[in-house]
Amino acid sequence: MNDEFKKTGVNTVTSSNGFTVEARFAEVSYDDAAGRVEIYAEWGGTPTEVILYKRSLDGMAISRVDTVLSNVTRALNYLGHRVEVRSDQ
Repeated sequence: MNDEFKKTGVNTVTSSNGFTVEARFAEVSYDDAAGRVEIYAEWGGTPTEVILYKRSLDGMAISRVDTVLSNVTRALNYLGHRVEVRSDQ
């Protein structure tokens, strides 16, 4: 997927494909036409490592989970963060 990203805040990025990602202290916020999603996250061993917990998306359709995690990962990579997705917690 070809995205053009624009940094719109310290840890916020907006994609040309219509979604916005904001990394906060204990969560990552994802917003697109289908709605807003909060993903439990924590900063890893370095200031640029972000760990996303897939389990915080339980109950969501698998196709939506895949889309959200893919978009969030690309957006955070654009901001210079290394992303790890974990199934636990």
